[in-house]
Amino acid sequence: MKINTHEIFKTINHEHIGKDLKEILISECKDGRWFVENNWCDKDFENFEGISNPHILPYVTPKFFSNENEVVDFAVKILSAVISDFTYDYGE
Repeated sequence: MKINTHEIFKTINHEHIGKDLKEILISECKDGRWFVENNWCDKDFENFEGISNPHILPYVTPKFFSNENEVVDFAVKILSAVISDFTYDYGE
């Protein structure tokens, strides 16, 4: 069973970031919070503290961020640890 975080946290927007077929999701909640999710159940992202893994039970609530810049920085840090040549264009 996979937890529906979009419903639980009332997400209003999201963006997939990554490289090739390895990506994670940054989600914006209706209340202004942001979080990072391992939405494709990729084992490479399961052990990072603070990331949402809705396919793992019991479900652990992710770390929330107060703005998009903070959540993107966190996501880039995770992606860079998994993908050695990962870069992110903050201007997009």
